Amino acid sequence: MKYTRTLAACCLFLVSAAANAQQAYPNRPIRWVLPFSVGGASDAAVRLMAQRMAPLLGQEFVVDAKPGAGGVIGTDLVAKAPPDGYTIAWGGSAPLAGNVALQKNLPYAVPDDFAPICRVGVISYVLVAHPSLGVKTVKDLVALAKSSPKPLAYASPGNGGASHMSMEAFQHRTGASFLNVQYKGTAPGINDLLAGHVPLMWESVNSVAQHVQSGKLVALASSSAKRLKGLPDVPTMQELGYPDFLVQGWAGLVAPAKTPQPVVDKLNGACQSVLAQPDVQDIMLRQQGWEVEYAGPTEFGAFIKSEVGNWARMVANSKVRPGQ
Repeated sequence: MKYTRTLAACCLFLVSAAANAQQAYPNRPIRWVLPFSVGGASDAAVRLMAQRMAPLLGQEFVVDAKPGAGGVIGTDLVAKAPPDGYTIAWGGSAPLAGNVALQKNLPYAVPDDFAPICRVGVISYVLVAHPSLGVKTVKDLVALAKSSPKPLAYASPGNGGASHMSMEAFQHRTGASFLNVQYKGTAPGINDLLAGHVPLMWESVNSVAQHVQSGKLVALASSSAKRLKGLPDVPTMQELGYPDFLVQGWAGLVAPAKTPQPVVDKLNGACQSVLAQPDVQDIMLRQQGWEVEYAGPTEFGAFIKSEVGNWARMVANSKVRPGQ
């Protein structure tokens, strides 16, 4: 009986210790891996959310940019991190859906290697051209591309993302051909676009709106279902006669698989609270181009699974083939 009581007390102590450990989370700063380059729409959104979530959790976030391979490098880092809630990722459509269809030997499995935390929102893209190209409309661009002896080049921040797939969808719908020039992120691509080294790019409204308004770039169309608030004079591809044209990037927070559910729930609670703040929604939409569409862990997990299939179909309809 004495042995039984001692064993029971030890078990009770271990259960209590585990519960206290979970309740104490987080007790040190959290590493938030950004798998894209600094300066883009994802970077802006992550830093805003990290700033707002930190007081709710009582710990700071350390934003760690690990760009490369369309978001695969940083995302893989998180997939292989300890599942303790102290390493999370900005999980985007490129590394969690687009590159699942494009890369034959992806170093992680979707969705198996991740614990969904929350979906943040979606973002649409704008087709912009350097003024030296001499085009003002999509009709002008298609005519120029079809008459050009070699494909016109366009910048993309890596394969598999909404920027890249917007142009692939554009080629599929219009019958025009373009050459993909890959960059290590949004910022270097835009820099070369502004310098006239590459004439075209599909990019998020927050990244190009100021350059369109200043006349440094010409906006031809958006990939969204309705006109963007940041560039209300720019028509959608659907308005221009392509009714099934819709390409949007999306993002949310993910952790390594097997992260304890109480930890996931705590992060999700902070994420939901921040996204419900009206000024956060306004900043993300008007300054960053993100339309907030919150979803919790279960719904976000189901969404990721469905998007893997959607992006696989998008890739199948494009000129890109897996492994390219």
